[in-house]
Amino acid sequence: QKVLDNDNYAIIEFIKLAEPLVWGALFKYDQLSEEEREDIFQNIFLKLFSNDKKRIKMWQGKSKFSTYLYMITMNTALDYLKSAGYNKSKESQELDTTLSDNSFTDFADIFSLKQAIKQLKEIEQKVIELYYFQQLKEKEIAEQLEKSINTISSIKYRAVKKMKLFLEESD
Repeated sequence: QKVLDNDNYAIIEFIKLAEPLVWGALFKYDQLSEEEREDIFQNIFLKLFSNDKKRIKMWQGKSKFSTYLYMITMNTALDYLKSAGYNKSKESQELDTTLSDNSFTDFADIFSLKQAIKQLKEIEQKVIELYYFQQLKEKEIAEQLEKSINTISSIKYRAVKKMKLFLEESD
């Protein structure tokens, strides 16, 4: 009740108690990266506290709150795994390995890669630069560019797809 009444101390204690349960549930999904787990973790607490704590109020008391929170966590993780965002990140991992394993060793390959990057929109170029060449995480890029992590992920996915298509056409 204190959480619903916006008692800051109660909210902090609630989060401290809920955190290990949420992390424990998320670690069951070993196909998720650490960054993806962090995003889902944040989304769970955003769900709980958004819309005047609607999700907290939805708990009917028929089970322990920990069981209710566990179900929210599992459903959020499953929703993410079914989402386009998860599929996009897995698809773009192919190019991730191509770009990060320094396979572009001769001048023609480097030139082609530069040409592929040049044909991207400015924001796409920036994301590619920060992610692949400065090796920042999507979360760091999102903070730097003041965009959501999902937006950065989508921009990166589109850019990678465009570059891949450009490189295939130029072969």
